[in-house]
Amino acid sequence: MTGGHGIGSMVWFGVLIFVVRCFPSPSDSCRERAERPFLVFQLAVLVERAGIVNLAPRPLDAGDHVSPGIGAPAAGHIEYPVHGGCPLGIADLDPFGGVQDSFQQIGPLARSVDDLGLLLQLIAGPDAADPGVFPLEWHEPEAVDLQALRISFHTDNGIATPTPETQRTVTEVVLRLEPIVMAVDDVKPAGVEQTMDLSGLYSWDGGAAVKRLLGEAGTTESPRLTQDNPALAAVELDALLARWYSFRSRMHSFMADYDVIVSPANAGPAPVHGPEMEEFSRFTYTFTYNLTGWPAAVVRAGTSPEGLPIGVQIVARPGREDVALAVAKFVETEFGGFQRSGL
Repeated sequence: MTGGHGIGSMVWFGVLIFVVRCFPSPSDSCRERAERPFLVFQLAVLVERAGIVNLAPRPLDAGDHVSPGIGAPAAGHIEYPVHGGCPLGIADLDPFGGVQDSFQQIGPLARSVDDLGLLLQLIAGPDAADPGVFPLEWHEPEAVDLQALRISFHTDNGIATPTPETQRTVTEVVLRLEPIVMAVDDVKPAGVEQTMDLSGLYSWDGGAAVKRLLGEAGTTESPRLTQDNPALAAVELDALLARWYSFRSRMHSFMADYDVIVSPANAGPAPVHGPEMEEFSRFTYTFTYNLTGWPAAVVRAGTSPEGLPIGVQIVARPGREDVALAVAKFVETEFGGFQRSGL
């Protein structure tokens, strides 16, 4: 089952925020989302400091409760808010998306994993507006047999080494899972290190699409996405797309042996708003699975020395949001999930 409704709004701190994940899709639904304030990276940091749950396709209210919302995962920015968000620690889910639409798939964010499932069913499926959405059978997360799952995990993707606390959090999650699943292997997909090489998929047009969207939204605020990268020539773009398809093929071959991949959601807790946000490599843990289009959930499972939430990412096979949600629910139950911030 897939999300992908033609709406990209999230209620957050009483402000209606619209997040765009159109790189470089010209779909009508993306243009509609771009007509609202464009504050992807700045707001992602705030959400991350909240510690929300998300299902990539992954916002919130700093207080006794967190208002559920939906967002889209450009470079992992649906999963990122949940991982460390503004001292909340929520959950999110990024549903399964197709080849082109894996960069703009809409998914829910909420305080609890149960709410993710409810929201996903509301926004999932064709809406006669978004051409990137197609129907898939819905499987109930409660029906997933955890004992039948084969899990792969890694604490370091070879691109950005996580903080010791982040690695320890992933390890602790795996140790809790090991007694109740079929198998757990400490192995990461071959080729994950190519994630950075494929980041050109966001800037192949020299930033033209993003600048157009920013102009339509009446703003120029976007520290990363408006970098003056030269547009690729046709031959260069063809080579990039060929590498992307090859990457996806190898990843699918790896997943033939596993039902779930558990990894960090980010190389560390929420960074301070500013230059540190420009370090793209820390986001590659989620970006890898934006490239495959697989469903991925992020749920809080630890806390940094600074008191910020640390999330783990749970990736499932295409169309198996139910598996991602089932494992996320277990992790949430074991580690407490959302915790009200003292700020």
